[in-house]
This record gives sequence, structure tokens and C-alpha cells, in this order.
Amino acid sequence: MRNIFDSLFFGVWENILKQGGTAADAAIAALFCNGVLNAHSMGIGGGFMMVIYSHKNRKADCLIAREKAPMAADKYMYSHSKSNWADIMQPSRTGGLAIGVPGELRGYWEAWKKYGKLEWAKLVEPSIQFSCNGYNMTKHQYDMLFFRKTAIKNDPNLR
Repeated sequence: MRNIFDSLFFGVWENILKQGGTAADAAIAALFCNGVLNAHSMGIGGGFMMVIYSHKNRKADCLIAREKAPMAADKYMYSHSKSNWADIMQPSRTGGLAIGVPGELRGYWEAWKKYGKLEWAKLVEPSIQFSCNGYNMTKHQYDMLFFRKTAIKNDPNLR
């Protein structure tokens, strides 16, 4: 998986800093890009944790914006017998109840409000460019999509 130090993400990070952005601005912009380019495993549909250390104040701040269970979820969704666990169509494994209500975007927003300097639009612009202009898919992303190809094609929510 890519990280912010790969050339693509480092370019985004570096550009935000050159525009006068803070490390938090740069991290948020790189995280948005990582979410676009690695949407199969991270992004604004998930949770968020960030630790920010102020050398000047010698203090660390931790922002946590994790996913929450959907309102319609219940504790019995996860009590399948072992023989049913392989059934991919269980509500705890596929569909809207299988995922948490995202907190990541809220976490980015809170980090930006506390530590950001640039306009929000400047932080999302690189991701918009990748989304509109395309990018080279990683082997890992291809493998994950190929592995789930049948489930993706048969999911009525993705039509």
C-alpha cells in the first residue's frame, strides 16, 4: 500500500507546505489522495486517528473520529454459527450494515479547524484531480477488485 512518503503523495504533501500550509494541512491533503488511490482499503468511508505533536509547547494532541455502528445494526448480527461464517451475504459482511458510519471526514475537519491554515478547497483539490484525470491502479488494488469481482457485479446497491 502507498503511504505519504511515496513520490505521488510526497508531491502532494510538499506542494501544500510550499503554499504555506501546516503539517496538518499536508497530512489531510495526502490522506484525501490516499483515500482516492486506495479506496479499497482506506478513505473517507472509515475512521480516523491523528496524533499531532507541538514541539514548541511540548504537548501531543490526539484526535479520534472512529466509525460508529449503523443505527439499524444490532448485537445479534455477528453471532453466526461457524458453518454460516463463510456466507458472504450475511448482513454483517455485505451491504450497508456491514460498515460503520464513517468518522474520517469529521476527523479531517476537526484537525483542519484546530491546526490547518490553508483553505479547505486547496486540501481536496489534488484528490479531485486524481479522481477526474485518473491514476495508475496499484497491483494490490487490482487484486482486491478482482477478488471481489463477482460480489461487486451482483450487488444491487452498486448498480
